[in-house]
Amino acid sequence: MSSSNYKHMPVLDGLRAFAIIFVLLRHGFILINGYDYDSLPYSLESFMINGLVGVDLFFVLSGFLIVHQLLNKYKLLSDCLGFYKNRFLRIAPAYYAVLILTIVGFFPFYQFNSDDFEYSFFYHLLWMQDITSSDIAVTFWSLGVEIKYYLIAPFIIYLSTKLRTSFSIILLCVFIFIIVLGRYYHSVEFNYSYNDYFLNLRSPFYHSLDGLIMGAICALLYNNKKCKELFDKTILRHVFFVFGFIIVFLYMGAGNHYIDMNYYQITFYPLIISLGFSLCLLGLVNNSFLSNLFSLKLFFPIALISYSLYLVHWQVRPLAFHLSEILGIGGNSDFWIMYLLLSLIVALGVYFLFERPFLSYKRKLNKE
Repeated sequence: MSSSNYKHMPVLDGLRAFAIIFVLLRHGFILINGYDYDSLPYSLESFMINGLVGVDLFFVLSGFLIVHQLLNKYKLLSDCLGFYKNRFLRIAPAYYAVLILTIVGFFPFYQFNSDDFEYSFFYHLLWMQDITSSDIAVTFWSLGVEIKYYLIAPFIIYLSTKLRTSFSIILLCVFIFIIVLGRYYHSVEFNYSYNDYFLNLRSPFYHSLDGLIMGAICALLYNNKKCKELFDKTILRHVFFVFGFIIVFLYMGAGNHYIDMNYYQITFYPLIISLGFSLCLLGLVNNSFLSNLFSLKLFFPIALISYSLYLVHWQVRPLAFHLSEILGIGGNSDFWIMYLLLSLIVALGVYFLFERPFLSYKRKLNKE
């Protein structure tokens, strides 16, 4: 493995914490109010129903981190096996553990719908649920997308070593354009329901790589000396963050985007929100005026278990709902307390039993 100047970036913990909070709010909200809740623009409900964007933020962060690590730790194609080994140890053990726990009924009151259980389990084992159907736990779809990004990420690095950064970014932008064009081609003749949109144009990796590729572009810009100097010497980092924040705020506050979807929404919304988060990311990693806020240590524990939280929170929701009724408490606020508390407890269990041991093993292997 090549020598590394890679180091932990606390500001990313803040972003990761916000990403999982967005997702938790979205999935808790739709259990109570349904997918078609018609929220008022810029109300609290609007920001909660649009918490789906947390997945897009996760994609941007993963796209950035993977390429940043490859640029600093795995510069040669011969290092790819080490990269794949580390990524497998990072995400597979906890995923497979929660997958099996879900199937054997560990989560009370949770039921999954699968017409062919053996087939469904098989393609989940192969990380193909983004293409087929994520019918064991809907949240697993994004892991299928990320796995496929891991396969192409080393080739992005190889490309960047053969071409100037500007040319590499142009080619990646062309790649994004092709993705957007594909969504447009498949959506222009239809008004999709949310379920149709999700299964056909949100979940498959070839329609949802916008954020990951934009994160890769951010990493290339961040690791380019001239761009780094430009960010350090000008207010560009502040401008990027402000514009990115405005895009995210306007998008999340504009009401439920997923009612009676049209071709414009299907084609451009993933691109727009990924652009907003990418601008925020570029501003924050280059020491924008809010970088210290996102680097606060209070975000670290949330970021640390964010992956385990993502894996289990969907399956925990029915138990939280039933407990809030059985205990005679009732009311939405009591559901939220049970939902967030149970998600946290189960996620901590998954983290300490399945995620942390393999992370320690990964670090041990890398030291040898």
